[in-house]
Amino acid sequence: MYLVDCPNCGRSLRMKRAVTEAKLKCRFCQAVFTGSTRLAPEVLPPESTLPVHAPQPKDIPYIRPLKMRRRSALPAGIVILGLAGVAILAAWLYHNVKQSQTSPPTANPPAAVTPSPEAPPAVTPKTEPAEEPTPASDAPNTEDADKPQAQSRDVEVIECARLSGPAEASATFVGEYENTSSQALRWVRIIVTIHRPDGKIMQALSNQYENIPPRWRGRFSVDASFRFEPGMRITKAEARSQPAPDMRGWALTDWTKDITDEDTLKLTGLASNTTDQTLTKLVVWCDFFTKQGEYVGSAQGTFRQNGKALIPNESVTYDIHFDPKEAGFSSPLLADPRPRLTGTVKEP
Repeated sequence: MYLVDCPNCGRSLRMKRAVTEAKLKCRFCQAVFTGSTRLAPEVLPPESTLPVHAPQPKDIPYIRPLKMRRRSALPAGIVILGLAGVAILAAWLYHNVKQSQTSPPTANPPAAVTPSPEAPPAVTPKTEPAEEPTPASDAPNTEDADKPQAQSRDVEVIECARLSGPAEASATFVGEYENTSSQALRWVRIIVTIHRPDGKIMQALSNQYENIPPRWRGRFSVDASFRFEPGMRITKAEARSQPAPDMRGWALTDWTKDITDEDTLKLTGLASNTTDQTLTKLVVWCDFFTKQGEYVGSAQGTFRQNGKALIPNESVTYDIHFDPKEAGFSSPLLADPRPRLTGTVKEP
């Protein structure tokens, strides 16, 4: 049996085991203190005598050392699990957004206005805008615009301007782009971003131009479904493309142009394989534009000889037929065509 004295009320408390500098609580005055036990009178040696004023052992209550409660680690664990869940969700959202931006668009969809992710979709006001001044000449002309910077690493937009016309007509943007890389591209599309005076952002998407050789410079035309109102300005024109590492291609310069009695344009030329590799899946392609830069249509040529494969230094004759009336144009004045040839490297 062991005793310990409360320093607050002076009473002695019994304990069943010895402690040293333990944290204790008095059962009488409820005071918490730090103390050490001593032997109770009944366990003292026989020669020891208890003081007269010492309390009898039967009157001294038992106490136990206070147990220090350990703080639960549950709140910290919950916080760590929550942070890990937020990090996983953010990574998943970033992956989905990046994959949607790099996915190739569908083949030859109609030009459409797409809302920019930076602002809500633009809505054309119901009120009739002020009419734009019509040029004195019947032929449309282009307005000057700052050279926009393209964001694609492979394609650079050289120039972009609005094709002016009647005030009630939809806006059309024309320009040129260049494949600055050393590899061919399966397709190229141009996106034009326009800012309205009220701060809203509108976008227009061009047609898809396919089979683009390396170092190729071509034209583009973007037809928007909205009118170019006063105060609008072109802020950016960028390109989207898909590389084709297994494709080779180059521009065709040796050709002649002829117009048949049905106003059908016919291009005839000679294509030679200037590479040291055999090419298969040969394609002769040409995009047609008006002299003002408006896109009319595209046509794929045919080969007079076997066009399935072309060995190095071999040549083949091709023909391209294009009828502007099928594209809705009645005998327009077309700009000089730029035919091109692409082929896939034959696997050994």
